Amino acid sequence: MLPADGNRDGSPGILCGEGSREETEILYRGLICDSCRETFAYIREPFCRKCGKQLRQERAEKGECLCRDCASKERLFRQCRCMISYDETARDIMAAVKYHSRKEFLDLFAVMASDRLGAWIREFEPAFVIPVPVHVSRLRTRGYNQAGVFAEKLASLLGLRVREDVLVRRKNTAAQKELGAEERLLNLQNAFGCAVRLSGRPAVLLVDDIYTTGSTMEACTEALLSAGAGEVFGLCICAGEDA
Repeated sequence: MLPADGNRDGSPGILCGEGSREETEILYRGLICDSCRETFAYIREPFCRKCGKQLRQERAEKGECLCRDCASKERLFRQCRCMISYDETARDIMAAVKYHSRKEFLDLFAVMASDRLGAWIREFEPAFVIPVPVHVSRLRTRGYNQAGVFAEKLASLLGLRVREDVLVRRKNTAAQKELGAEERLLNLQNAFGCAVRLSGRPAVLLVDDIYTTGSTMEACTEALLSAGAGEVFGLCICAGEDA
């Protein structure tokens, strides 16, 4: 169960519903100005009910609720939500995070996620927040896992526990952005595993930075379900376009 008092230090949290709108706005003001905040392409209704991508308007007008990818394949994860579309602004920010140590953007995205998606997370009460891991060689080069930093900051706002000891990356795979859909699946084959088993069939929140075809989310979900997770929900900062 989620702690009733919000954050683990006893202060009200956004997830429990006790944090005020004013408190949330104070968190935002310490990280971004109002003008820059409006430059993001926020994902709003209609969005894919499975992966969270912004749904094409013509698809929504036909009464469809899934993006093209999710309509054509089964998903192992229960549901994923994403916050912003992966447009030019988002690409520049994520490149700065990954390659220029601009980790302060992850503070902003953690506040954004707790604000915009806190109610959704509260519905399924995850036992843990689990970041998508990077390979140890990439971790040495970059110095940090951006999904791990994001997970820690998000969990601190929500009063949740992060588990980075469960999911491991076995293969140093090629960058997914350089590959097509089929190549992505092959690239991630046997790339993830779990170092420990989860007891009690818990629901877990799997977090990553960018969702495109869903191949990374699927590979990680398969490993987590095999390790004893009951359900896997996903949360990503950015999402690619509905094809």
